[in-house]
Amino acid sequence: ACASACPAPRRCRSRTVGQGRSASRSAAARGFLFALVERLLLAAEAKHLDLRARVRREAELARALGASLKLPEEERDALALAALFVELDKLSVFGHLNPEHAARGAATSRHAAAIALLEPLGCPWPVVPLLRGLEAREDSGQTSRSLAVEALRVALRVCQRPITAEADAVTLLGDAAQGVPPEVLSALNAAIAAGRQQPVTPQMAELIVEAQRLTRLGEGLFDPGIGRL
Repeated sequence: ACASACPAPRRCRSRTVGQGRSASRSAAARGFLFALVERLLLAAEAKHLDLRARVRREAELARALGASLKLPEEERDALALAALFVELDKLSVFGHLNPEHAARGAATSRHAAAIALLEPLGCPWPVVPLLRGLEAREDSGQTSRSLAVEALRVALRVCQRPITAEADAVTLLGDAAQGVPPEVLSALNAAIAAGRQQPVTPQMAELIVEAQRLTRLGEGLFDPGIGRL
């Protein structure tokens, strides 16, 4: 009975390893896609380096807030994409789009250019609803029921100004902090803390470098530096 039961765990382990590799490939594919979209959108901003840097910060912070809020992966992806596209009409690439997109973007709402581009393409992430929700939030001044909308709004506001070492969520947002859900403010404080440089001893620096090396060797499946390290 024991012998006949033995193959099952091996098959189970094989499936687990296969699933891990599949998840790793999927994450790599998503990472590649997002990097490509970012490069294509911002490639022409050689004369507007501040704008390019700000859009990247907005996308990174929006994703970090989504992760801190424990939003589903799909919503975190949507947050990063929405942050990349939200100021489409200010990017140089906007002038090379279909004239219909440009006209609709110029003639209607703040985020209409991005919506007009993404909606017909059937974007698989809920970016368009997120942009519409942001627009409704801005127009009404009322707190959105969607934490993703609030996170996107906060990321865009925060990245308009430099973040000092003493900064916290309330001081960064100023009057805009009013109505922001407490969990979003907490997520922003966590992101600010995570972004601060921390002094470390030479021994700790070596440990961090070694942890990063092991992570690369394990193709991201094992990360000894997970946590606040």
